Amino acid sequence: MIVMDKKLVYMPVFRLRQQEKIVLESFDFGNKIFPCIEIYKGKDRENNKRSFEEIHIPILKKIKAQKVFVDLPVHIKEIKRMKPTTISFFRSVIAKRDQRTEYLLKFKELADKIIPVISTYFQRTGEPNSIRLQEQDLRSSFHSLAFRTFQSSYKNDLPQIEKIAKANDYLIVDLGDAPLPSEDEGPEDIEFSDLVERLKSFKRCHIIIVRSALSSAIKNNTLQTGEVIVQANNSLLTDFKSFNAHSFGDFGGIKKDELTEGGAISPGFIYYDAVKNKYYGFKGTKAELKEFEVTIVPNVLESRPTLRMQKSKLPFLTEENYGWQIIQNIHTKKESGQNMAKFKRIAMEHYLYCLKVLIDHGEISN
Repeated sequence: MIVMDKKLVYMPVFRLRQQEKIVLESFDFGNKIFPCIEIYKGKDRENNKRSFEEIHIPILKKIKAQKVFVDLPVHIKEIKRMKPTTISFFRSVIAKRDQRTEYLLKFKELADKIIPVISTYFQRTGEPNSIRLQEQDLRSSFHSLAFRTFQSSYKNDLPQIEKIAKANDYLIVDLGDAPLPSEDEGPEDIEFSDLVERLKSFKRCHIIIVRSALSSAIKNNTLQTGEVIVQANNSLLTDFKSFNAHSFGDFGGIKKDELTEGGAISPGFIYYDAVKNKYYGFKGTKAELKEFEVTIVPNVLESRPTLRMQKSKLPFLTEENYGWQIIQNIHTKKESGQNMAKFKRIAMEHYLYCLKVLIDHGEISN
């Protein structure tokens, strides 16, 4: 396998919700993790008078990573529960190829750091050769480009990409949350066989295979405290090479955000066990925010995953793991835990730190 970029091992995808922005600005990604930012709205607040670039360029500058992928996600479908500002941005910018390209070009002053992401418009507008057209418009302004394709479109996308991709570009193959094979099977045994064969012959640039490990069907009220979440599958972390990929990506230890309005209070927490590469569930006994403090945090601290990670030869639960530190601070009452969004941050900080440990110690490599 030809590895074009020997540095990149992992690409976590962020959707720029408030807690995700906090993580982006606090976490040190090092030189082997390149985050991918999906920008889905033009303003961070409805009445914000700052321009698109005045809002987003400072965020991108703060990210402690050598490279950052930036996507205005053509593939996300509008649904009724999205905020009006989100729907407006999708319709006025993302849905229009020329307008989307114009917005990506607003980041050209950060060309040493930013890698714009290109996706087909064929399934959205019926326009042919839209990948090639975007590449022509962006190539002269950025050092590298990324091409994002999906199970529904790769057969049409790859012939275009193969003609225009350069060695310092990236091919992002997004599997969504499609079921993966069990641990004793390989991708060649299932519906991915054609995709795997096509990626085997693709030699133009670095390949990243992406999948959401946590299904959107997982709900807090169905979690079993201290038990493995059977619907979660994080095997891509160890099996990405069997897809003929050089790196892998996911949504950073949380479920893929559907970009809808918040729901009712439902205390729950999804906790990553870096020793077993499994996710464990924890939930409150009542629909009250105090359950995070009085039930969930004590159960997490006393859980089997915590004990395993504490006993591990690798330093998973240390002071540098900020998610773990927040859990301890809540337990010792140094800070409040009565906030559902905070536990999203905890999950991400913990997962990202554990993956960085695994990568830095050579447990995951390309």
